[in-house]
Amino acid sequence: MTRTYDIKVPRSNYLQIIALLVILTSNLMLKLSRSSDSFMSNLLVWFMISIIVIVIIVQLYLLVRFSKEVVITPDSIKTKNKEVVIKDIEKIIVQGYFVQSIGIKRVGKKFVSSDLHFRFKYDEEKQVKEWTEWAEHNGIPVVQGRIVKWL
Repeated sequence: MTRTYDIKVPRSNYLQIIALLVILTSNLMLKLSRSSDSFMSNLLVWFMISIIVIVIIVQLYLLVRFSKEVVITPDSIKTKNKEVVIKDIEKIIVQGYFVQSIGIKRVGKKFVSSDLHFRFKYDEEKQVKEWTEWAEHNGIPVVQGRIVKWL
């Protein structure tokens, strides 16, 4: 049984970008208000600003290349950028109650990949139920919890 689901980016991705923009703005305001500080403090502020800008650019890149659909087959899960075989899946994490998102944690990985963290576009409850049934049928544990991801 092959099934295709329409997916979208989880809200947490947008919240990360907004939080980083707030931090970036506050650092720039701090830098502009204290222009006569020591060389080391100036260097530290500019270093923090450059790191935040790099992370924002990476986050925006990940948003642009995010897949619009996920396909489950009897032996794997496919997105635009990744294909994960059933034996490589440690567990499926369902985060949230009213707005649910899915994270697929791979064996041997500490974090969930951004490509494997998503929300369903339509009829979330029904599709989450189908996913949990598919996972249980294939012997993959499904847990409720927080999805910890790397970028």
